[in-house]
Amino acid sequence: MIIYSEKVMEHFVNPQNIYKMQHPDAQSSIGDPSCGDSLKVFIKVKDNVIQEISFLVFGCCGAIATSQKSKKLKYYFEWRNKFNENSNTSR
Repeated sequence: MIIYSEKVMEHFVNPQNIYKMQHPDAQSSIGDPSCGDSLKVFIKVKDNVIQEISFLVFGCCGAIATSQKSKKLKYYFEWRNKFNENSNTSR
């Protein structure tokens, strides 16, 4: 019986950005004591743009694979900032 997809397993086996960032501009933690998963995210920001993301995660395969997607937040915010800049200059 397959519980996790191949992509989830890939993120679990080869995690990226897992380290405690030194001198982050912001950090946040979340966890669920009933299942044991916990996540701590660190970011560095310059000119309102996320420059770097790292995290520490403890939990099951799903928790670790899901936290890998935090890297996508950086690209989302970069896109959103550029979109907003372009929208404001086109008026």
